[in-house]
Amino acid sequence: MTYVDQRGHEVPLERTFEAIVEIDNDAGLLRPGMKIKAKISTGTRPWGRLILQSALDLLSLDFRFLRL
Repeated sequence: MTYVDQRGHEVPLERTFEAIVEIDNDAGLLRPGMKIKAKISTGTRPWGRLILQSALDLLSLDFRFLRL
């Protein structure tokens, strides 16, 4: 889901990622258009870095170029 901001840009309400996966369906249980929810593991980060990045995101400052 998205909403349109004051500038007319679509802004997502949640983070979503599209993935295309090829799966053998010999039993015919899967149909085109079916959806799933999945968990993507990207590793771990110390809580301090996570809290600092969240605070920077709240301030709407783009400090992603910094390596903490």
